[in-house]
Amino acid sequence: MRFSDVLGQRVVKRLLQASLSGGRVAQAYLFWGMPGVGKRTLARAFVRALLCESPEPEGACGRCRACRLAAAGSYPDWHVPGTEGQTLGIADARGLQQALRYKPYGRRHVVSLERAERLTLEAANALLKILEEPGGQVVFILTADRLEAIPATVRSRCLPLPCRPLDRAEIRKGLERAGVDGPRAAVLAARAGGSLGRALELAAGNGEDAEPYRAMVRWAGEIGKLKVTRLLEIAEEFGGRETADKRLEFLLHWLRDVLLWKETASEEAIVNVQDLDEIRRQSARLTSLELAAAVRAVEEARHLVAANVNPRLVIDNLLLKLNSCRF
Repeated sequence: MRFSDVLGQRVVKRLLQASLSGGRVAQAYLFWGMPGVGKRTLARAFVRALLCESPEPEGACGRCRACRLAAAGSYPDWHVPGTEGQTLGIADARGLQQALRYKPYGRRHVVSLERAERLTLEAANALLKILEEPGGQVVFILTADRLEAIPATVRSRCLPLPCRPLDRAEIRKGLERAGVDGPRAAVLAARAGGSLGRALELAAGNGEDAEPYRAMVRWAGEIGKLKVTRLLEIAEEFGGRETADKRLEFLLHWLRDVLLWKETASEEAIVNVQDLDEIRRQSARLTSLELAAAVRAVEEARHLVAANVNPRLVIDNLLLKLNSCRF
């Protein structure tokens, strides 16, 4: 596990490399960013480098005794509390306090707090006492999806390392590493919203989304000329909350593609580039203002579904609105 194994995050990598090469390691780091951008992988690479007896510019050497033990998950100085639970509680914090009382086996103790949002208030207060004690024999590595989810008292004692969303080229490279072929990787990278993890989830679907996607393309092509009976049929196909959200996501990406093509006639920003002929055809049917309003209407529908509004009512209202072009 080396820095070069992690896609993107060049700024954070350079900072970590400078910390290691200059011997200026902070007491606590907080890697944060949206799911699937590589923050946990990067944090683990940094942990391995901190434990390594002879770290290199790209991270751990992978050859020393410390690296071999860390790879096996049995290095005594590497502490990962709360691996089984849904929370990081006071028992985890007290166990950590006890373990850190002993002199490290190697150069330092390293504590990995993954998904640090799980910290309970009591555990955060106990952890704060450890963080407030100066000393170079322990380094804390926290990861979180949202910075604001970490208690301010803990957050203020960590060096924050924001991990940005990945660009399409980086996601495509990650997908191709995982064995996804080039054309499909390009489509999934466009749909992933900056998250390699999301792209890999989509790739693991093995085509199970193909029929809902094709249905969405048909629905979009019928906007403005649907009869009420057909509207009711389509609304039924949206299903419950989870499936409705997925179909709304498909519809949103599609309408954005149609709008982008109408405005730019460029393939660069198109997600569903494999259906460019249909995108061209549909872009000729509606004005840019109507398409922009349709995108806003679908975004609002997704928000309402996520807020536990009855999905059938949301979908019925959306389809009537789209079909009459009343935004």
